[in-house]
Amino acid sequence: MKQTSSTCGQLNISRENALELVRQLSDVLQNNVNLMDAEGVIIASTNPQRIGQLHGGAKYLLEHDIEMLTIEQDGQFINSQKGINLPITKNGKNVGVIGVTGESKEMVRYAHVIWKMMEILLRENDIAEQARIQEHIRNRYIGRLMSSPHNISSPEFIREGASIGINLAQYRRVLACALLVPLSGEAHPQAGHDDLIEKAMEMLSRQWQSALMARVGQSFIFLMPSMRNSELLAVAEEMQGLVQKRFDLSLVVGIDGTETTAAKLEARACGCDKKLSAASSSLYESYRQASRALDAALRSEGHGIVLYSDMDIGLFVHSVDDAIKKEYADLIFSNIAEEKIQEYSMIIDQYFINDRSIEKIAQKLFMHKNTLQYKIKNMQKETGYDLRTAHGGVVLYFAMLFHSLRTGRNPRLPSKSAPDDFKSCF
Repeated sequence: MKQTSSTCGQLNISRENALELVRQLSDVLQNNVNLMDAEGVIIASTNPQRIGQLHGGAKYLLEHDIEMLTIEQDGQFINSQKGINLPITKNGKNVGVIGVTGESKEMVRYAHVIWKMMEILLRENDIAEQARIQEHIRNRYIGRLMSSPHNISSPEFIREGASIGINLAQYRRVLACALLVPLSGEAHPQAGHDDLIEKAMEMLSRQWQSALMARVGQSFIFLMPSMRNSELLAVAEEMQGLVQKRFDLSLVVGIDGTETTAAKLEARACGCDKKLSAASSSLYESYRQASRALDAALRSEGHGIVLYSDMDIGLFVHSVDDAIKKEYADLIFSNIAEEKIQEYSMIIDQYFINDRSIEKIAQKLFMHKNTLQYKIKNMQKETGYDLRTAHGGVVLYFAMLFHSLRTGRNPRLPSKSAPDDFKSCF
């Protein structure tokens, strides 16, 4: 995971972890606890008002290299209170001070216990920090792996992957995920989007420890062990449930289209020389597919799970350049007011969803059949295309789709469930 706060000097501890450390000590000792850096500045405290102050006692302890400083009364040193202060040592060098507020005579009796507790907590922090560094290295490596197929063929790149536990010869499936976070002012401000992504990734990575994971912009990807589409769909649905329960947010998922059968797996296990190249190339292609499926899922009704192999027309739609989409929609809907375009778009959308049934469309749009027929004829007059013909229907459908994608209306994208008469128009 990305470290969410800066590291505090030679202590090599994040401010968030420093606060957690003093809280744990305070819970045991039932006294206020302060943590000072190598300059004697309080970087974490159970008394928030003291954070950022220069602790004169800690500074004196560090400058004179003494094993324990007892303070008998408040104000004996600048910004100090009575209690004890102990040095924090790493590799034979003092890197900070831990201070416990209270009657000094009583605190002295616990000095050894305090020091041992601090040592254990800092060791645990160092282990966790190393794990975070390793995870960051792995995430960066996976990001480079996904960014270009040319990286995959490099022997140095392959060796680098092996050194951090990533076997490029292993076939994997790819899930591309994104959180739907409300705009600022709603339940989850946009400013907290990055933090939510990090927390969601951390939670999901604990659940699926066999997967590799990396963040890519505002989305994140999972490289899962090779499995069937039905198994991946079950994983994606479980992920959605966990995110919904933990964060009250929707998780949108795109899944690659490279389903691996048992027969293919057996053939690939032959140990042939081309296995590494084939697996690596397959991984890059899977990432590309999952990303397109995610893009389709984000733009579709329901914002759910989209399989690349189910995209059909949606694949074509998302491969068209945005400038071309705009030019096409503007050409078909030229000189038509936006309000009227939205009305026509709704009719076109429902026309194909309801298999061209005027009666069903009228019911869905809460209008009389004659009114609907009038609007369809008026659409023909304004655009030059008749929705009821195969050619006109195709032209108007894509104009509606391109315009809606550009304006953010999120139309329903056709998949394998799209009406057969529409598919036959091509």
